[in-house]
Amino acid sequence: MALGLLAGDLKRKEMLSGRLADIHSHLFISTAILQFYEHGTKSASERLHAEVALQNSLYTIQEAFEAFFANFPNRMAASLVSFVTFPSGSIFTPPSDELKRKLGDAFMDDFEANPFRDYLKTMVYYNTEADDVTGRMEHAYQTLLSIEPLWQRFKKAEHKDSFEGLTFEDHVVYASQNGDITEEEAEVLIQYNAIRFDSLLTDVFDKHLLHAQERTNPHSLDNAVQQLTDYAQLKNDAQARNGIATNMTAENDVDSNDLGTPVSTDKPTGDANPNHGYENNGDVEMVKEQDTIEEVRAQTDFDESEPEVEALDHRHRDAESHLSERMSNNHRLNQHNADDLERSEISEDAENVKDNIDKPAATDPKWQDGLRRDESDKV
Repeated sequence: MALGLLAGDLKRKEMLSGRLADIHSHLFISTAILQFYEHGTKSASERLHAEVALQNSLYTIQEAFEAFFANFPNRMAASLVSFVTFPSGSIFTPPSDELKRKLGDAFMDDFEANPFRDYLKTMVYYNTEADDVTGRMEHAYQTLLSIEPLWQRFKKAEHKDSFEGLTFEDHVVYASQNGDITEEEAEVLIQYNAIRFDSLLTDVFDKHLLHAQERTNPHSLDNAVQQLTDYAQLKNDAQARNGIATNMTAENDVDSNDLGTPVSTDKPTGDANPNHGYENNGDVEMVKEQDTIEEVRAQTDFDESEPEVEALDHRHRDAESHLSERMSNNHRLNQHNADDLERSEISEDAENVKDNIDKPAATDPKWQDGLRRDESDKV
């Protein structure tokens, strides 16, 4: 139809000829998919790959046909051929999300669970060496397969805030001390976290881009101890920032009490308040332990609040009123400066007239350094 009606114009209409090329190429691709599956292992994973690829190619062919018919110059011929090609309308759909999820889950398996993935690995270069630039990813993947049940169980508990701490290492230590995991499992988790982090690192070069520098992994087994949070030190730092006596200064205060020195009775506030996220020994309280009515009451003193005074403070007003006040103030300042400038110009003109009348000649010996001086003023 296209050659008979358009003849040589078909080559000049590149969008139409491009759609015909897409149809032709995906017909070859679909044929290759069926041929590969027919002479392959016909495993479940291979069938899933073939199904997704075949649905995608057939849907692409259908979309190219519809776009070709919609843009063909001869509308009567396009409608006729469209009815012959797709008498019942569109019949192909793209791969569903559920099918893609199944393919993604299958592709994460290896060896016997997914022989098609092993077959694909024979077509490319790869290794599992942890120090290789490409082998780090495969090494991390194989390590995850060996500890996946433990890793998934730990991450689910971590997501539910079952462990105390701020870092991954804090959570592992807490779980180990609480008996949720063994010491061997804790070491395995820390080792895999270091491998996982290393697989995400990129190469860092010097300023001349000639030599790759050594990658720094803070989560390695040697550096894991440095990632543990010192809550006692955090508490002391918070107390020092807020001007509150730390444990060390408190001991000195006790010693000074023997000499009759009074002790401050002010209650700690902010981060240094033991009821504000820290326990007395420096550990961090769980969220469910902090969010209590007693804590809210302990940190709220309604007797000292002054809402009327706070309402006058610019920090407690809304942004709109604060902006209006600033604009009004700037307007008043600009008007005041304009008035001052006008008055200064008038006074300057008057001074010039007066100076021309009253100012003595420059040769007057009584005027020196801009001041009138008598003989007795000279030293």
